[in-house]
Amino acid sequence: YISINEHESVICMADVSGKGMAAALLMSNFQANLRVMLKYSHSLKDVVTELNKTVSKSAKGEKFITFFIAKVNSHSQKITYINAGHNHPFLFNDNKFTLLDKGTVGLGMFDDLPFIRQGEEDFTPGSLLLCYTDGVVELENPNGEDFGIESLMELVKKYQEVFTMKDLHMVLMDAFDQFRAGVPYPDDLTLMSLKLIDN
Repeated sequence: YISINEHESVICMADVSGKGMAAALLMSNFQANLRVMLKYSHSLKDVVTELNKTVSKSAKGEKFITFFIAKVNSHSQKITYINAGHNHPFLFNDNKFTLLDKGTVGLGMFDDLPFIRQGEEDFTPGSLLLCYTDGVVELENPNGEDFGIESLMELVKKYQEVFTMKDLHMVLMDAFDQFRAGVPYPDDLTLMSLKLIDN
């Protein structure tokens, strides 16, 4: 979460392929490069294009990073975003879900991005944005069934009016534990949510 000015903020989530020291170092450098780039440009397309170059140069095709970046404007009540191969975050508002799926491929897969698209959606008071990593939807129960995005959406729809975002996350984590019923987590889990409220 990076504040740009009084009305605009940038939020992002990233996940690196693989584990270990090499993956950790790549992600650390990625985060540092992102912060530097946002000081000089607020164009999401420019930032994502440059980040792809740095990841491609550092990883040399051995790893890649999925990445979601969004710019939220509380004044215009819009959210603009680019999804680079990440699990689709979603907006929930007026009792409907919108998948944020416009963007490009994972960063570092190609030296130059084959395409890049920027999406825009309304982000009016009451809107909720939820981002997550693949460890959430790929969580398995003892029967080998995935938790899946549909279950995640059902929980958000049920509880988003009742709790703060912090409490919502706790409810979701409890639901994950109940679902897996002792089955080890296959991957790390990360949740990030944002809700626009009336002043």
